Amino acid sequence: MAALEQRVQGGEAKGLNEEVLMERHFALHWLIRYLDQDWDHVTTDT
Repeated sequence: MAALEQRVQGGEAKGLNEEVLMERHFALHWLIRYLDQDWDHVTTDT
């Protein structure tokens, strides 16, 4: 993720909201039934 890379490198990810990105990642995993996990147990390990 570009936002994470920027934070690790000490910069600021302009125009990228990490919370929004994580929620979208979480939702995508749930939508595609990643590892057949329920909503309360979805992981974002990719």
